[in-house]
Amino acid sequence: MNEDLSIRDVRLQKLARMRELNCDPFQVERFDRSHSAKEMLDGFEKENGSRSQTMVSYRLMGKAGFAHVSDGDDKIQGYSRRRTR
Repeated sequence: MNEDLSIRDVRLQKLARMRELNCDPFQVERFDRSHSAKEMLDGFEKENGSRSQTMVSYRLMGKAGFAHVSDGDDKIQGYSRRRTR
């Protein structure tokens, strides 16, 4: 990085280069959803007989990770862990 350039100038150069490569970092991406979080939770409750309470957050705990996702009406919790053998 040229020390005569400000951070803003460097970022503007990177933005221009990304646009030259047809990559717009400000492009709005939308995803169609087929179910709301509430519908998913209700379906889970129907099949499993219970519905757990969740909080909106993301955290890593050692080899396990928890993600809590909300669509504004309800929330879904995901869990993952890394196995060691």
